[in-house]
Amino acid sequence: QGSGVRSQGSEGEGEAREGGRRKGEGGGAAENEMVDGIGVAREVKEGMRSRGDVRHSITNSVGMRLVRVGAGEFVMGLPDAGEKVPETGALAEVCEHRVRITRGFLLGAFEVTRGEYRRVMGEGPGGDTDAGDGAEEGKSKEDGASEMPAANVSWVEAVEFCRRLSGLAEEKGAGRQYRLPTEAEWEYACRAGSMKPFVVPEGEEADAMGFNMRYGSARGLPVTKVGSYPANAFGLYDMRGNVFEWCGDWCGWDYYRRSPRDDPQGPSSGVWKVVRGADWRFTSMGCHYNRADTEPWRKSPFIGFRVVGEEGW
Repeated sequence: QGSGVRSQGSEGEGEAREGGRRKGEGGGAAENEMVDGIGVAREVKEGMRSRGDVRHSITNSVGMRLVRVGAGEFVMGLPDAGEKVPETGALAEVCEHRVRITRGFLLGAFEVTRGEYRRVMGEGPGGDTDAGDGAEEGKSKEDGASEMPAANVSWVEAVEFCRRLSGLAEEKGAGRQYRLPTEAEWEYACRAGSMKPFVVPEGEEADAMGFNMRYGSARGLPVTKVGSYPANAFGLYDMRGNVFEWCGDWCGWDYYRRSPRDDPQGPSSGVWKVVRGADWRFTSMGCHYNRADTEPWRKSPFIGFRVVGEEGW
C-alpha cells in the first residue's frame, strides 16, 4: 500500500459524542465530564460543537491543546464488533487482556500539526524549510497547511520533537515533560472509557464521522486538517483516522500474552516500533484491529504522532 507500515487492521475507539470542528474555532465548553478513571462521560447535548471540557485540558506555550486523561482500567486488544482475531499469524497474538493505567496524563487533543512541528523544530516535517504551511506574512492558516498533521516524520524525529518541546523555557517553568504515548496509553485514550467492542459505522455515517472502513469500497478519504471530524468521549480527535501515529513501544507480537497488568511499556528492545490508529487513504482492510509496526527510521506520508505531557517535573 505504500504507507510504510508492515501490517494493519483496526482499533477500538470510544464512540464519538461531540460535533466535529476544526482546530482553533471558538465555542462553549462541552457538556461532558470525566467522572472516574474509566472516563465515564455524560452524553453531549445534541447540536453542541465543542472540542472538549476546558476544565480537563490545557494549552501549552506553542498552542498545543492537551486533554487530561485520568487513570483507569480497560480491556486491551478487544476486537471491533463482528470481528474475530485470526487463529494463526501475527494478529493471533493480539489477545484481549486487562490493563491498568495507574497515573493520569495529558494527551494531545490532535495529532501534532505541521505548524506546531515547525515552531518547535525550526523546519517543517521531512526537512521542509520553506513556508509552504501558510506561515508566510499576510497569509492565514486557512491558506496553507499549518493544521495538517505532521507526517513524513520518523520515530526518531518524533522523539526529538518531544525532547525539544520539553526544553522550552515556558514548558520547563510549567514543569512539563513530553514523550510519545505508550501503546497501552494510546489504546486506553482511543477507547475513551468504553469497555465494549467498537461498532464501525458504514455509509453516510462513516463519511460524517471520518471513517473509510467500508467493505467493498474502492475509495478512501484524504488526509485532512486535524479536528475535521467528531472527537471521542475524551475530546480526542482522529484516533481512528487521518494518519497512523507513532507510539513509544518496541513491537513484540507476543507481548500481549506476557505484558504486566500495570502500565505496560512494551518489550525492552526490538527492531520495529508500534504504530497505532489508521490512515484514511486505504479502504476494505481485511482485519479491523489496527496494530502495525515499522522501523524507527522510516518516514511515511501516512504516519504522524501526538504527544503525552507529564506534569510535576
